[in-house]
Amino acid sequence: MIKTKVIGRVFRQDEIADQIYDMWIETELAQGARPGQFVCVYTKNAAALLPRPISICEVNEEKTMLRLVYRTVGTGTNEFADYHAGTEISLLGPLGNGKSSREACFPDRRWNRYSADAAAFQRDQKGWTGLL
Repeated sequence: MIKTKVIGRVFRQDEIADQIYDMWIETELAQGARPGQFVCVYTKNAAALLPRPISICEVNEEKTMLRLVYRTVGTGTNEFADYHAGTEISLLGPLGNGKSSREACFPDRRWNRYSADAAAFQRDQKGWTGLL
């Protein structure tokens, strides 16, 4: 699908942990989107010039909604946290390469070299301590 700028509508938003939000957006972009791709979300504040890229977590079965899970870290994402059901939201996407559900659940290790297992193996082999 070609990237497109559209206006979506917040269907639901919940704070699932401290400063972490789960937002479902009704948008035509869901028709060609896959988890792992991302959308650029534009703020309503004209002073915030650049959109915020947020990864697509899930697409509903009917291909009418996207699920975004994000952390509030600045003015843009703090603005998004105040959105409620019915709020219009400007999106550009889908962008990047997504994965099918099967690829996400059963990754090929040759292409998943940055997985937690691979990082733990490298840390153990090189004697690293602490977090990577």
